[in-house]
Amino acid sequence: MSEDRYKNHEYAEAGSFIVLGLLVSIVLPLWVGFSLGAFSESFVEGRAIQFGDFLLSYLIYYIFIVCALIGIPVLKLREMVLTKVGEHPANQTEPEMLNVSIIHDPVQDGALYQLSEELKFTGKKNFMYWSRNGLRLLVVSILVFGVLGIFESAYSFSFVGVPQQTLQQVTKFGSVIFSIEPPSFSETMLILFVFCCLLSVVGYFSSKFKWGKAGYYFGGVLMSFAVAFLWLGLHKIVYGNSASAQQFTFFFGLSVCLLTLLFGSIIPAYISHVMNNLFVKLSEVFSGSNEDIILIAVLILLAILILWVGIEIAVHKYKKRREAYREIVPR
Repeated sequence: MSEDRYKNHEYAEAGSFIVLGLLVSIVLPLWVGFSLGAFSESFVEGRAIQFGDFLLSYLIYYIFIVCALIGIPVLKLREMVLTKVGEHPANQTEPEMLNVSIIHDPVQDGALYQLSEELKFTGKKNFMYWSRNGLRLLVVSILVFGVLGIFESAYSFSFVGVPQQTLQQVTKFGSVIFSIEPPSFSETMLILFVFCCLLSVVGYFSSKFKWGKAGYYFGGVLMSFAVAFLWLGLHKIVYGNSASAQQFTFFFGLSVCLLTLLFGSIIPAYISHVMNNLFVKLSEVFSGSNEDIILIAVLILLAILILWVGIEIAVHKYKKRREAYREIVPR
C-alpha cells in the first residue's frame, strides 16, 4: 500500500467512526429524548432527577461519548503519523506509545488475519479475507449475534445488563431505542479506547524487545482481562447498585476487547452489544410475547441472509464478467 492510500484509509476510518458516533450516540438519543418524551420525566415540577431517569443516564453516557469520539480518532491520527506504512504495532522500527487505534483494519490489527498469514494462507486464500469488507463483516455480525439474541429471548438470559429506566410517559419504542443507544456505543467505545491505549504499550515493548506478533497478541489478551476488571468498577457509575451492575459486567468488558483483537475491527463488539440490549429490552417491554419476538426476529434475519447472499452472488458474477471483458478488450 502506498503512503497516500494508507493515509486515505486512516482518514476514512477516523471519519466513519466520528460520523457513526455522532449519529447513534447524540442525534438518535436526543430525538428519542425530546420527540418521544423520554426526557419528560425529569422536567416534572417538584420531582428531582433520579438514577434511572433517561436524562441523567444520558448525561453520564455523554462523558463516555466525548472520551470515545475524541480519544479513538486522536489515537488513529497518531498511528497515521508515527507508524510507517506496512508496519505492525509489534514490529515498529521506532517504537512509540499511544499510536494504536483499532476501528476497522483486519489486515493490520486482526489476530485471526495475522494467524492465517503465519499459516501461509496469504492474499485471497486468507481465511479472514472476507472480513476486509466492513459491510460484509457488519452483516455477518448481525446474523451471528442476532441468532444469539434469539436464544437469549428463548431462554431468558443475557450477557450484558441493560439500563433500568423508570417508564412513565415514554413510548415502548422510545424505551427500546434508548436501551440500545447511547449505552451500546458509549460503553463499547470507551472500553476500546482504554484497550487501545494499553495495546499501544504492549506494541511498544513488543517492538523494543523483539517479542514479535505472538508476544503482542498474548499481551493483548492479558490487557483484555485488565480492561474487564477496570470496567467492572466503572460500570457501577452508570448503573448504581442495581442488579445489572453485578451481572455479566466482567464478561462484557472481556468479550469487547477479545472480539476487537481477534477481528481487528470494532464492528463485531459493537453489534454484539446492540443485539444483546435489543433482545433483552424487547423481552422486558413486551413480556409474555417472546414467541412473537423470536418469530419476527427469525424472519428479519432470514430476509437479511437471503438479501446478502443475493448481493454476493450478483457482485461475484459482475466481477467475472468484467474480468472476461478485460481479457477480450485489453487496455
